[in-house]
Amino acid sequence: MAEFNKGVVYRIADGKRVRFWLDPWLTNDALLCEKFPNLYQACNSKDDLVADIAGENEDWNLRVSRNRMWDREIREAAELLHLLENFQFSQDPEDTRRWKWEKQGNFSVSSMYDGMMKFTEKGKINKRIWSTLWPAKVSFFIWCVTKKKILTQDMLKRKG
Repeated sequence: MAEFNKGVVYRIADGKRVRFWLDPWLTNDALLCEKFPNLYQACNSKDDLVADIAGENEDWNLRVSRNRMWDREIREAAELLHLLENFQFSQDPEDTRRWKWEKQGNFSVSSMYDGMMKFTEKGKINKRIWSTLWPAKVSFFIWCVTKKKILTQDMLKRKG
């Protein structure tokens, strides 16, 4: 799911379709629950929508479950509130999401694959392919797939 989230761009209009902590809407590189783990653990509801946290007047209420917060939680809350202070809601009628690796904004498996390859180091791929956890013939097959040398139905159609 983390790889999928790297390709999604959210536009927040009313915040009723996007989860505050669990969707990558504020920072495109990470979920807020990952970027602010201590604050996430201290909040009442982990599945709140952006609209729930923003309130009607954009008075951001993080809904922390206890009266006292530790220093690390206070630091994370200050950083998050600074990000929220600069956030602008979209003028669209409702929340939308687009796929940033396609010009039209629509998801496709091939664009997902291409996007994953951009964020994966070649050395890591080779280490995974040529693992000793499985037989060498499996590694060879996976290597052929990554090089697009296997004659699958779609490859056969392209060749004619």
